Parts: sequence; structure tokens; C-alpha cells
Amino acid sequence: MPLDKSPPPTQRWYDRDKRLSVAVQLMMAFPDEFKTIICDGISILAEREFKVNEMISQFKSLGSDKVLALFKSKQRKRDYDAHPAMHQTMNYLFVLSPEHKMFMANHIISLVEVVQDYLRLCQRTQHAPESESVGVITKAYVNQGRDSARMMLKRFEERFLTTIEHKTNEITINSAQRAEKIRSDDDDMRVRDD
Repeated sequence: MPLDKSPPPTQRWYDRDKRLSVAVQLMMAFPDEFKTIICDGISILAEREFKVNEMISQFKSLGSDKVLALFKSKQRKRDYDAHPAMHQTMNYLFVLSPEHKMFMANHIISLVEVVQDYLRLCQRTQHAPESESVGVITKAYVNQGRDSARMMLKRFEERFLTTIEHKTNEITINSAQRAEKIRSDDDDMRVRDD
């Protein structure tokens, strides 16, 4: 049997680290509207923590491989290059040191977990997910950390449950009013028959 001599698939730079690969795949899985919000938040975090814009502006100190990769990214041939916010976030991640990439991967995964919990909450309570809410959660995460984002999620849950309670009460009252009207109509019919 002949051996397959095809070259192994080219490994993407972020696939060299399993945690970073998972983080990138999680970001790419979101619809564009939510992806933009999450990527913008991650980019703000990377800039605040590591001054990534300064790093990118100093191409000479990056090394030829990173300069070439950034140049290629401008050609927009990769999946994430077609999405401007994702493209920027990926370029930010690319120029970071391995330790800083790990820091960012952990934050991406943590933020995505909170957003996924929000989406599960929406599904459970039959509320349509809103980009504004994803933005509030992301902003809380980026500015104040995971606990703050979780607190925002808890507020959404309380608001959703209160809305459900009000709808349930409204349905109960309407049902009681309809039942009373039916009984009243039945009583009117019996009086007329006599």
C-alpha cells in the first residue's frame, strides 16, 4: 500500500497553544454582531494591559516573521480577516509574547463563558438575546473583571424573572376575568329561561 506523502496541514499560529486555539474558536463561533462586541472588548483589554498599538507601530522590533504575517493579514485571506474586529483582535494576539497570549486566552474564555451563560439564560426565560446586553456584560468584564460581569448577568436574570412573573400574573388575572364573565353570562341565560 503506498504511503500518503501529502504534507501535513499547515498549523495556524494560534493552534500551537491549545488554550489559545480554543479561545479563538470560541470567539469565531459567535454571530458577527456579538463577535464584534466581544472582540472589541478583548482588544481594549489587550491594549490596556500590554500597549499592543505601540508594539504594532514598532515593526522593526517585532521580527521579520511577525511583520510578514501582519502584512499577509492585510490581504484578508483567513476566515477571521473578513471580520474587522476579529481581524484586529487576532493581530493584537499575534504580536504578544507567549505568556501574554496565555493571559489573553484565559480572559477570552472567561468572558465567553459569561456571554454563553447569558445566552442560556435568554433561552431558558424565552427572551431574545440582545447585543446591547452582550455589550453591557463585556464592558463590565473588561472594566471591572469577571465578578462584575457575573453581577450584570444576575441582574439580567432578575429582570427576566420579574418580567415572567408579571406576565404570569397578567395571564392569571385575564383568565379569572374571562371565567367570571362566562359564569355571569351563564347566570344571565338561566334567569331568562325562567
